[in-house]
Amino acid sequence: SMENDPRGYTEEFWKKLAEVDLLGLLIPEEFSGSGMDMLDAALVYHEFGRSLAPSPHFVSCVLAALLLLEAGSDEQKREWLPSIARGDAILSPAWLEPENGYGPRGVQVRAIEDQGNFVLSGTKLHCLYVRSCTRLLVLARTGEDDAAIDLFLVDPEAPGVTLEQQLSLASDTQYRVTFDGVRVAFQDRLGSPGSGWGHWNKVMHQGIILAAAQAVGGAERALEI
Repeated sequence: SMENDPRGYTEEFWKKLAEVDLLGLLIPEEFSGSGMDMLDAALVYHEFGRSLAPSPHFVSCVLAALLLLEAGSDEQKREWLPSIARGDAILSPAWLEPENGYGPRGVQVRAIEDQGNFVLSGTKLHCLYVRSCTRLLVLARTGEDDAAIDLFLVDPEAPGVTLEQQLSLASDTQYRVTFDGVRVAFQDRLGSPGSGWGHWNKVMHQGIILAAAQAVGGAERALEI
């Protein structure tokens, strides 16, 4: 029933994950999380794969949470991590772009400084569970050097943001997101200038471990069937 659904998961399932403290799986206890390690998380993701359980857990509780822990200020961590652990806030990365590569040069969405803000313009593809998101974590280019990439917390309902659902062969819930002069405050940048790709690359490779565990669980269940 969740195939190509605009939301893509049930609120009941999300609340149950929160009740058993799985939303805060990788979030330290000081931020209301469970404080578990990657081995614990791999076991959970193996079971997610076996059950084909759709939810924004990977984008929010893994990728976004790890990005905040890696790059966020103390204030950003206090604001977002407990909310992620409770399931009150959902954050999702916006990385890939039309016809661009997977490396830093593939990030061509522009972020231009203007009167105490950044102004974002460009398009992202394959952004997961955006209709449920409180914020997007957007990789955007601030200069021409490979390393001139920053991470920004962007409200998906901000003026200038357009969401278009992409129907996929996997029937998962993903969106094309277009930024047309979207204004983002300076304090909504994650990390120091030019640190965005380094933080994203590190967290992405941590996330790959759990994506692999989920794939193994799904493959094992398919073989059993």
